[in-house]
Amino acid sequence: MASRWTHRVRAPGRVNLIGEHTDYNGLPVLPVAIQRSVRIELRARGDRRVRLTNEDPRFEPCEFEIAADLAPFPSGHWGNYAKAAAQALQRRSGLDGGFDGLVAGDIPAAAGLSSSSALVVASALALLAANGIELERGELMELTASAERYVGTDSGGMDQAISLGGRAGHAVRIDFDPLRLEPVPLPADWRIVIANSLVEARKSGGAQAAYNARVRECREALAALLARPTALGLPTTYRGLVSGVQSGRLLELAAALPAPLSGRFRHVVTEAARVDEAVAAMRAGDLEAFGRLLDASHASLRDDYEVSCKELDELVGCAREHGAAGARLTGAGFGGCAVLAARAEALPGLLAGLAQSFYGRRGIDPVARDALLVAEPSDGAQTDRLEDAYARVGPTTMPLSAAEIEDLRRAQKLLEHPGLAIKLTNLIGTPIEKGMALLPKRASTLVNDATTKALRAALRLAVVTMGKKPRPASRATHRVLAIGSGAAGGFFGLPALAIELPVSTAIILRSVADIARSEGEDLSSPESRLACIEVFAFGGPSRGDDAAETGYFAVRSALSIAVAEAAQFIAEKGLVEEGAPVLVRLVAQIASRFSVAVSEKLAAQAVPVVGALGGATVNAIFVSHFQDMATGHFIVRRLERAHGFEEVRRAYANLDLAGSRAPPRIGPRASGDPPRIA
Repeated sequence: MASRWTHRVRAPGRVNLIGEHTDYNGLPVLPVAIQRSVRIELRARGDRRVRLTNEDPRFEPCEFEIAADLAPFPSGHWGNYAKAAAQALQRRSGLDGGFDGLVAGDIPAAAGLSSSSALVVASALALLAANGIELERGELMELTASAERYVGTDSGGMDQAISLGGRAGHAVRIDFDPLRLEPVPLPADWRIVIANSLVEARKSGGAQAAYNARVRECREALAALLARPTALGLPTTYRGLVSGVQSGRLLELAAALPAPLSGRFRHVVTEAARVDEAVAAMRAGDLEAFGRLLDASHASLRDDYEVSCKELDELVGCAREHGAAGARLTGAGFGGCAVLAARAEALPGLLAGLAQSFYGRRGIDPVARDALLVAEPSDGAQTDRLEDAYARVGPTTMPLSAAEIEDLRRAQKLLEHPGLAIKLTNLIGTPIEKGMALLPKRASTLVNDATTKALRAALRLAVVTMGKKPRPASRATHRVLAIGSGAAGGFFGLPALAIELPVSTAIILRSVADIARSEGEDLSSPESRLACIEVFAFGGPSRGDDAAETGYFAVRSALSIAVAEAAQFIAEKGLVEEGAPVLVRLVAQIASRFSVAVSEKLAAQAVPVVGALGGATVNAIFVSHFQDMATGHFIVRRLERAHGFEEVRRAYANLDLAGSRAPPRIGPRASGDPPRIA
């Protein structure tokens, strides 16, 4: 219905750079509001009911009557975050009306990026809009912080404050009692990366008890310290101790406490000092000093606060190994994400290195699982009034014809069956993992560098050299060209990769461009050119893949923001500024997945029986695989131009293919988490 919604609210998630588990102790933090958010489109109701529908159909609709004392839904239900906001605002303002709302979001759930707080803030803004009430931002920050305790977590006020008070291009230092926000510019050549350990840390689940225990232990540590005769005359709050007592004396006091209270106290007071030092390092542009502070924070969280896990420790170590200036867990811990700081020029190698060393070792595709994100410091929450004639932009929704359904069925078979690893295993007659074991330890680094350079060259040269006139796709010609380079790769092995891969990549991309034209793409459009580059991220499933996480539409969704930004940049400035952050970010995201396919190809060529002749055959399979990906991709895009993205995606998911993969997953991984749209 074109005029259904009257308002749209948006509340971003956040990544905390430093200052972990300090906010509920009244000490400062340094978070960044990120580009991921929870959004609600709404219209006011004439009664006090709130009715919420989720764009993800696996989240059942929920509704409730606004009251000052609301009984919660079952523990872990996503609707409790809306109830938290409603109860707090009813007690504060006395709400006259509810609303009907459509909820969507793209913050990874259970990842320590504050998806739950973003939903509380978005729900509060929706209720205020429906009732025509305005609250001062500072008051709303404190109200939503206390409101979220409704779900049972004794959290501090950082998440709500940064969601409402974020600033584009800045981190924000937040102090408490009284609440104060100080924007700190992020240096232009710094990049903040969020890497998901994929160990879920649900505030509404098992992590809640451990989190609340840390809150309690901090209070017990402070009380135990103040009860000692040697503490006579000392300040009685953490804030007073940090600001009024020398750090050496604080460490002495900590050492006198019993375990685990000594560690809890030591982390809190040293972490507060690290926030001050981190702000100074950021203002001075001293990334090395900032990185050392991140490393020290992680060690403290691991050893003194005991909220890390082996996956987070490994992830942080991999990040340092592949070029991060510093890294630490972020959020409450017990799983979730690590935050990494790096120079812009180190970003491609860092992302590709993590894709291989951490995710690849686990058989995980980080692009499809939305596990790597380059944070973009963003503005805080906002409310927009929609025009009465509001309508979603896009082609008129029409069902696909029988012939188009068959085209889509063909595309799905190409895109989802089978993965490159399976094809290569069939060729060499042995599991591809055996070939992987034959590769030297330095192979990962060489593959990461080679794939990044090959994709940069492809972006710069391959597509722009092709004509614009549609013509049949010359698959065979390009495959023959690739066989020659593959023979060299098979004969010389890993040392030839840096020479052979750019050649193979350029050949593949020219073939992809021909396929794109044959499906009606206009390659004078930057968006269509990037759709060709995007093909290198479509590897198809391997034996270890979770089908719901690696489907074609899941990969496209994970790349969508980077592709859109890069297309806009190219439209305005062309391809000449290849070092621009938006282009570096896109290449890095695609390289992190393409490097997995390259490693599989290299592993097949490493099997002793393959050699030069087999290497040529391996390369032919490699090229043919991406030609299949391109054919499926551009069939889908042709249908989307006629019927719209959503209609084609629904038809794709509903196809009844014998032995097909599960439909791509859209949204959160469990019904207890706040919503997200992949």
